[in-house]
Amino acid sequence: MRQRENNNKPQELRGRWLLTFNDMMTLLLAFFVLIISMSHLDAGKLKGVAASARKMAGGAEVPKGSKLIVIEPVVSSRCNDRERTQASGQYVPGGLEDRKKALRQSLSQMEGVMVLPRRDGLAITMSEPLLFTPGAAELTGKGKQVLKSLGEKLQRTDVEIRVEGHTDDLPLTQGKYPSNWELSLARAVNAVQYLAVQGGVAPERLSAAGYADTRPQAANLNTLNRQLNRRVEIILTFAS
Repeated sequence: MRQRENNNKPQELRGRWLLTFNDMMTLLLAFFVLIISMSHLDAGKLKGVAASARKMAGGAEVPKGSKLIVIEPVVSSRCNDRERTQASGQYVPGGLEDRKKALRQSLSQMEGVMVLPRRDGLAITMSEPLLFTPGAAELTGKGKQVLKSLGEKLQRTDVEIRVEGHTDDLPLTQGKYPSNWELSLARAVNAVQYLAVQGGVAPERLSAAGYADTRPQAANLNTLNRQLNRRVEIILTFAS
């Protein structure tokens, strides 16, 4: 009989660790439930709980005119705000991407312009026929209308504006400009002046550059590609 009792004791003790483990898991669950409930406390309910607790403990009731101070879980609130922002995928209001998107939508409504995003801003491309006649740097009537409309859209923004003139690789055989360098720069300067005077853009935000045929959009192999390369690009860079 003694041998049987001794053999049964290890079997009885073998599963007792589960009781301690279950108790620990129950306490952890209760702890997390309490933490979650604390992040959504209602001040009115908390007052009622506090009053009931005082009654049960034999203490005095809280006067009606007194205020109950509730300490909100600040860290949890900030985490929730950050999680909601990340989950929604929205950018911070007033951020660079928001400003780029809004300005791009506005500029894309203009006729004859192509707007592309850049890392720090936008690039506006206008073909030669929209602004100039071949070999000339004087703005056409249509070109003046486009630049005035563009200036009105840019004058209230915080972008730096660089106007770039580009040509194809064909040498100039007539006109007052001896090379594509002078022609491309003159076109950029005239566009800058019109944006400042008629478009209302602050002059300190404007600059001009002429690149001749050094930065083609397409290889100068045929007439179509050369037409693409004869253009004006306006680079908009947002202030950080």
